[in-house]
Amino acid sequence: MRRLVPLSLVALLLLSGCLGALGGDATSTPEEIDPADADLPPGVTVNGVENASALAAAHDETLLDEGFVFDGTVVTDQPGSGIVNETATVVVGVDAETLRSDSVRTLWPYENRSVVSQRVRDRLWLDGDEQFVRTNFTTRDSVIAGPYDASNDPRDGVTRASTYEGVLDAANFTVESTVARDGHTFTTLVAADANGTEDDPAYDGHLVVDERGVVHEAVVEIDRGPESVWGLLDYRLVELGASPEEPDWVDGVRESADLNLSFDAEFLSDHSAVGVTNTGDDAVPAGTELEVDFEVDDEPSATTAPTVITLDETIDPGETVYVYRSGWEADLVRSRSTAIDDSSFYGDVGVQFSLDDVSLGGVRVTQESNDGRTGRRRHRPRTEPRGKRHHTLRWLDYPTREHQTV
Repeated sequence: MRRLVPLSLVALLLLSGCLGALGGDATSTPEEIDPADADLPPGVTVNGVENASALAAAHDETLLDEGFVFDGTVVTDQPGSGIVNETATVVVGVDAETLRSDSVRTLWPYENRSVVSQRVRDRLWLDGDEQFVRTNFTTRDSVIAGPYDASNDPRDGVTRASTYEGVLDAANFTVESTVARDGHTFTTLVAADANGTEDDPAYDGHLVVDERGVVHEAVVEIDRGPESVWGLLDYRLVELGASPEEPDWVDGVRESADLNLSFDAEFLSDHSAVGVTNTGDDAVPAGTELEVDFEVDDEPSATTAPTVITLDETIDPGETVYVYRSGWEADLVRSRSTAIDDSSFYGDVGVQFSLDDVSLGGVRVTQESNDGRTGRRRHRPRTEPRGKRHHTLRWLDYPTREHQTV
């Protein structure tokens, strides 16, 4: 008998990004079959799961051959950290050439579980080597657009085959029942190890798998007692043979994604202004808004409310503009000779560029102290990591599971 699932499996179940739904509703009455006479999944015998790797590989191959829709929920409750609930839907085309997902991650703090402290929504569109990732956090959307990073390919693990293999390897799964329905044979596998020790958490779960090895349903619960970690995974296959369509929001960020922009900045010697240079290949369009924040002299730990400045002309590649302080606000000029004011900057100065609520990038520059020494520049390029462009969209509210759309 295999040992009970280790606590580390909780981390395995916490999959950010793409979750989803697979399988569809039954259209015929199931007919019970003796497991000894049934067409069992790869790696499964009447005695239970003997080769989890073979089952996972068959699941992975079939889903990628046909495309699929998948729904999933992962919940964890850990003392000191609170409750985390992640729900998602993913639609994947053949060979994962196209992929569309929508997930929401909600956190209830340990101290007050009746109040949501954080809700983050991630949406992904991937078509060939073109990728758009839109993350809603608080009042903003952060969008990464451009060629995907091969070292962090969202296609990796999209079928959840590796998760299923880990689940099956971590406990002793036996065959509970087999039924024939809709031209396929469905085998229900259940975890025989239901109770744990202090070192090995209690584990309960079942998977419904067809004769091809396709996992249609997986529900796993891990419980280490009221003073320790509790976790739940619920994955369901909604459909085989899916073809995702590009979401409407992608078109709204594609034009900005094509701009190649990055920025650099430095203080003038008298600290009266910050020179901001467009180091990218494209011009910053007229109408772009600059949001400037800076620290206050007598309150070095505080910053002013950001000043928003709208460009009336483009900032060409290689061109430098000057942001200076005027009391509690900031202004912008194009000539260094006019960037003179009695107020000097203190500490950090941040400049963010946005057009039609889509961020074009930004830069932050620091001073080591107020004694005239200039500190290092902190610069946010448009490509982060290389090949991806980072945008931020303002968003007015949190989407909820009830009204979110993929």
